[in-house]
Amino acid sequence: MLFIFCAMYPEAAPIISTLNLKAVAEETVFRVFRSDDVILTVTGMGKVSAASSVSYILSRYGTGDDKVLNAGICACPDRDVQGQIFLVNKLTDNDTKRDLYPDMVYETGLPEKGLVTFSRLVRNEDMEGTDCLYDMEGSAVFEAVNFIMGPDDIAVLKVVSDAGDVSGLTAPVVQRLMENVIDDIVRVIGILREGKKTHAEDYEDLKKLAEELKCTEYMKNRLTEIYRYCRAEGLDIRSLIDRELPVDDKKEGNEVIDGLLSHLR
Repeated sequence: MLFIFCAMYPEAAPIISTLNLKAVAEETVFRVFRSDDVILTVTGMGKVSAASSVSYILSRYGTGDDKVLNAGICACPDRDVQGQIFLVNKLTDNDTKRDLYPDMVYETGLPEKGLVTFSRLVRNEDMEGTDCLYDMEGSAVFEAVNFIMGPDDIAVLKVVSDAGDVSGLTAPVVQRLMENVIDDIVRVIGILREGKKTHAEDYEDLKKLAEELKCTEYMKNRLTEIYRYCRAEGLDIRSLIDRELPVDDKKEGNEVIDGLLSHLR
């Protein structure tokens, strides 16, 4: 099953129409639309609504072999990219300052950017000196999905709607922004449905690194997070630690991981 989560109905409307999804009348907690293999949920705005809807829908309808797409609008200080769609390669929760990294295992051909999620509407001053995307749901959707599934089971697509001034963002404007990129959204939906993963060599390299570092399960989890960070930032993790390899035991391996973290901070 493919699950799609959008915060507002105008974001969802072009997807509902294009995929010919039908309303699920018995669902009264959230607005839900579906076909045989797609379920779209309008979560409502904000992190709490987003996380609640993801947990509820995946628990109710999940099959154990599912994929998730979070799609919607966002802000960006770069006015030149307004109207463009991006694949999110890093999510940051502004409240906790926690960074989250989707496993970018699907080749979409779309430009990529990081996304920062706020618990309130983003103001111009929040975005000064940055080149990120900003929204109010992304990190909450990702964390809720990641609790049930895996980081390679979700893709996040964001369409730039504004640079911090939402006064002109009426429902028709939002719907038109989504309509303008519906071909890209449908193409990514097709990729997720097919489940054709790329970057398999990355996983082999990560597995080999974990073996070379004599990793325990805890160390593997730390290494995986670092690996995702490096990939999102365009860094070659091998070039950073090759001189430290091989190690003799897990204690030395853990020291290498600690040193790598210190270097990246």
